[in-house]
Amino acid sequence: MKDIPGSPLMKRMESAMSGIGDGGDVGEVKWNMAAGELWFNKDGWKTVDLRTGAIKTVGDGKESAEPPASAEPSRAQRDRGERRPARGRQFTTAESPDGAWTAVSERGNLFLRPKAGEQFAITTDGTDDIKYGQASWVYGEELDQTTAMWWSPDSKFIAFYRFDESQVKDFFLVGGWSDTNTRVLSEAYPKPGAPNPIARILVYEVESKRTVEVDALSEISGAKAETEYYIYNVRWTPDGSELLVSRTPRRQDVLDVLAANPATGTTRIVVTEKQDTWQDNAPGMRFLKDGKRFLWETEKTGYKHYELRSLDGSLISTVSNGPWPVEKIVLLDEDAGELWFTAWSGKIAVQQQLHVAKLDASASVRVTSGDFHHTNFRIAPDGSAVLASAETTQSAPKTVLYARDGKLRATLAEGSVKGFKTHSLTPTELFTCKAADGKTELYGRVSFPPAFDAKKKYPVIVDTYGGPTIRLVTDRFDAGDTRTALGFILVVVDNRGTPGRGKAFEGGAYLQLGQADADDQAAAVQHLAATRP
Repeated sequence: MKDIPGSPLMKRMESAMSGIGDGGDVGEVKWNMAAGELWFNKDGWKTVDLRTGAIKTVGDGKESAEPPASAEPSRAQRDRGERRPARGRQFTTAESPDGAWTAVSERGNLFLRPKAGEQFAITTDGTDDIKYGQASWVYGEELDQTTAMWWSPDSKFIAFYRFDESQVKDFFLVGGWSDTNTRVLSEAYPKPGAPNPIARILVYEVESKRTVEVDALSEISGAKAETEYYIYNVRWTPDGSELLVSRTPRRQDVLDVLAANPATGTTRIVVTEKQDTWQDNAPGMRFLKDGKRFLWETEKTGYKHYELRSLDGSLISTVSNGPWPVEKIVLLDEDAGELWFTAWSGKIAVQQQLHVAKLDASASVRVTSGDFHHTNFRIAPDGSAVLASAETTQSAPKTVLYARDGKLRATLAEGSVKGFKTHSLTPTELFTCKAADGKTELYGRVSFPPAFDAKKKYPVIVDTYGGPTIRLVTDRFDAGDTRTALGFILVVVDNRGTPGRGKAFEGGAYLQLGQADADDQAAAVQHLAATRP
């Protein structure tokens, strides 16, 4: 970037933006439930009364008191970083849970290496076209299949892929452009209408040295079934009694989750989802402590919601419901029998809110206000209150305290936007317009160059991804974009085909990528040109 004309302008803008919006967070938090108060560290320890919202500074200002030893931290489940192989690939080794074995995929075959001793082959017919313990590049890239070998929890079985790419034509690229000579890179890559690789799942029993094939297509008829279905998302049930496998056809409008007997390979269907458009190929499946019940993400109503289901195939309860899609689980509290989760249920469709619902579907409430976008949740040990960061595109993040019933109790800290005026910067704007169909509402953002003059004309950059699976526009605070320092206005729009707005919206580009999505981008630009000449 340093060699781009105007790079110094971008650096100056980056420096000017750096502090805008800061100040709205708090440090360490402790819940003193016995006293009905929350301790938070913001320029020294302070307390907030959970009932009245009154805030007090603790100590004499010179030596701040500390929270009582009985005070508890917030409840929240944080995402953990995940180690991943190279893009489109799978790990080539897998260690058994008991540490006694390491499975190794090399030269097309699968080997087992004991902790002490020489490795031995459990497959021998691997070639360049037939691979064991590895998957096709498309599975890694499009189905997020980063593994191809799976040990049972008791280390008695290992399941693994067998991929046959003999019917798949190679796609060629040129690599090594920065080297003295280039080189040809080839990858088995199925084009639309051409055969897919044939994926099979085998299970090897360590003690008997016996291998069986999982019957993943038992009730699927047709000579092309093997090349027209994806078999993926393989994992064991918590107790290791069955192997779970997902199956979807090439159009990805149906999803079956199968449970396989590792000793025989026979399968049964646990849950099926169908759509007229894309069916999510990997809905969330979160097991409860008993290892038999699980929370399942379904879109059968047209919006993603949570169901409580059983491995026996039955539906136990519909945990969430409403004309909005859920986003993610924040906390599963089995002792209280409830689920804390986020959803796009705000006053406008790009604002995330926090909900809590009973697992038996007996009660559900939105905890946060619909006027802001909310993140960074910290839940009281007894679930009676929650801290959150609240913001909008032009309102800096602030830390707020909500009671469980949704009432705002207190604002603990607020960010500052004074830097906009100090540095002659214009806040980013959130806008709405109609899609190319003339009826669907789209959301977008406009970022402006420094010292913006509404009377002048500026060139426009439309920064687009277009979906599916990724959205770019939410109502989060935005101090600006350094690319505008080069004299551009920057526009970002989420067209039909992007997630987070329900199935009808996301399915708008199904089987017609590059049509509805591109038309919506053009419609947004036309709207801005007409309303901001």
